[in-house]
Amino acid sequence: MNRFDQSEWTQTLIVRVNDLEMLFMDLQRTVESLDEVVRQQQRKLDTLEHALVRLTHHWECAAEVGHGQGNLEDEKPPHY
Repeated sequence: MNRFDQSEWTQTLIVRVNDLEMLFMDLQRTVESLDEVVRQQQRKLDTLEHALVRLTHHWECAAEVGHGQGNLEDEKPPHY
């Protein structure tokens, strides 16, 4: 390889490495962005799960109280 070819080869490698660095930086930003989305979704999921547990507990308590008073579906609403 003569000196000209070596210099051209070196420049080609430098350009390729720079391109790879730019691609890596872009992928890193994408991963960070997706990571934040996943964290937000997990927080929402945790909130919904907690609400579901509370509603289930509330429903079960209401059903237990309702057993002694007859069927809640047969009762008329208060405005009748």
